[in-house]
Order: sequence, then structure tokens, then C-alpha cells
Amino acid sequence: LDGPGLRSDLPLLSVLAACPQVHLIASVDHALAPLLWDSADAARFRWQYINATTFQPYITETAGMQSVLMGAFKSGVVKASAGTVLKSLTPKARAVFRVLAEYLLEDEECEGVALAHLL
Repeated sequence: LDGPGLRSDLPLLSVLAACPQVHLIASVDHALAPLLWDSADAARFRWQYINATTFQPYITETAGMQSVLMGAFKSGVVKASAGTVLKSLTPKARAVFRVLAEYLLEDEECEGVALAHLL
């Protein structure tokens, strides 16, 4: 969550996290990561802090990320990762992802699905 790619999106993500039906699980690498959001964002996130230190070298924890960044999209690593995420979802959430995937596969130029269409 404290990576450079997400920092500018934290306020928007905090609004999403404030929704009662939304639950987020995130991890941070830096001990001072909570300083990234202001008090309003922190209140919306409602974080529960759990220390889950692995005591592994950082290179071990990020080994999978390196392969993705170096072109693993073609090797199946991303497909396997997506499978892992899908297996962790509830049946209803998997069904939503299936609907989204089918919708996007029907039209390769589709840029997304309107919320009204999903409801």
C-alpha cells in the first residue's frame, strides 16, 4: 500500500474503504507508512494494524514481483496469481468477476462496465 504506484490514489481508495460493504486487506513495507494519509483518510480506512513481519530478506518477499516486472506476463505467472486471487474470493465475488470478464471479452475495445449495467 505504501508503494509509489498507489500513493496518489490513497484518498480515493479511502472513500471506497469507507463503504460498509467494502473490506480491504493491505500490507505496507515501511514502519512510517501511516504518515502517507491525513486524518480524514485514516478515519475512512479504519485500519486494524497487525504485525506480520516475516523476517525474510526483502528480496525474498518481492521475488514474485520482479518476475512480473521483467515480462512474466507471457510466462503464466500473472495467470497463476490471478487464479490464487480468484480462489480466495467468495462464490458471489467470483461470479461478479466472471460477468466482468465475459463482458470485456465480448468487445475487445470495451473500456469497462458501467455500474448500472452490473446492478
